[in-house]
Amino acid sequence: MLLFQLAFKYTKSQLQRPSYWLAVLSFALAISLMVVSLLVISAYEKTFEKSITQLLGQIQISYLSPNISLPKVLSYLQKEKIKVAKVTSFIHQEALLVKNGKVKGVLLEGLPAFEKKASSFFLKKTLNNTAITNFSKDRYGAYVPVLLMKDMSLQLGDAFSAVVAKSMGKNDFNRKVLKFYVKGVLDFGRSDYNRRYLLTSFEALQKPLKLSKKKTSGARLWLADKVFSEELSFKIQKHFSSKLIAQHWRQWANNLLEATKSQKKMIFLVLLIILIIAAFNIMSALFILIVQKTKELSILRVAGLSVTSIYAIFSLQAVFTGLLSLTLGFALGYLWAYLFLLIQSRYFSVLSQIYKLNHLKIGLPLWDMLIIIAVVLFLVLLTAIIPVYRAGKNSLPEGLSHEL
Repeated sequence: MLLFQLAFKYTKSQLQRPSYWLAVLSFALAISLMVVSLLVISAYEKTFEKSITQLLGQIQISYLSPNISLPKVLSYLQKEKIKVAKVTSFIHQEALLVKNGKVKGVLLEGLPAFEKKASSFFLKKTLNNTAITNFSKDRYGAYVPVLLMKDMSLQLGDAFSAVVAKSMGKNDFNRKVLKFYVKGVLDFGRSDYNRRYLLTSFEALQKPLKLSKKKTSGARLWLADKVFSEELSFKIQKHFSSKLIAQHWRQWANNLLEATKSQKKMIFLVLLIILIIAAFNIMSALFILIVQKTKELSILRVAGLSVTSIYAIFSLQAVFTGLLSLTLGFALGYLWAYLFLLIQSRYFSVLSQIYKLNHLKIGLPLWDMLIIIAVVLFLVLLTAIIPVYRAGKNSLPEGLSHEL
């Protein structure tokens, strides 16, 4: 307890010295650079995963054979004792969106009971029931993403058409015009989805295209434990062979995710070098403290304090300094991260143009946080070795006669 009190006392005395604060702030700034870098990269990885899985599922199954259906897939999963948290079928149809002379290629997605589930698909606003009665029964409600609304100059409640190609045989097809109105506006959080994905109900595609109610393009799965989702996608593919295509969500952007992971490692190593250099300021501050307390330490040694105890005191003092730097570093890191996102969202569009996402949700994984804390504490203890060793090796006569 005495050692702890002495270490705290010495740290408190250091707080009154500008040189100590300069050392702590320089170290905290280096920590904040590491924090903000890992924050942004981790937030990107997490937001990117969520932007895909919330719409397309952890595993997407596309049927290639008419003999494959959702019950058969679920039967296989039950046999393998896989717990599925959520499953939904979908109808996928490529189309050309037509409005006021403008034409744009889109992906029409038909989802079951979509009216009830619209809120789970980033619904921003929707048309009231009174306005819906103005449309004919052959015109169906569709939920259009924000950027597609802008590209096609659409407003909530506007009518528009979509042209699809309906197969008439192996070498022939027929055009079919589907009629829609904008019932709601969506924001998927991704620029590519916000320009192409248009969501509607099963009925809006089945009825005009004369599809069987049992006819779907595939199914999407969300597992109770997502850790096994990638392994399961390979198992499903192997079991059903060429009858379907099972894709894990990472397969849609594996190169981008691997590049992000490599960038994270490189940035960490570069910032670690900066952190090591900044840690020498802590060593200098500790040297100054030991020189100032030389006489006091000699008196304590005469009173019976061992050299080992002196080592412990200044090691604890280094840890206190490290914790203070960590607190300031994390606070500054989160501040830089929020400022970066604020400036980026208002003045630049680099994030959405290159990395597809419109926004990030800041959050540092526990593992990354523990790594930063461990590295910082290790560095302060490492840089404290030489000053602490000197503190324990000072001769008593020299120490007692020491004057600043």
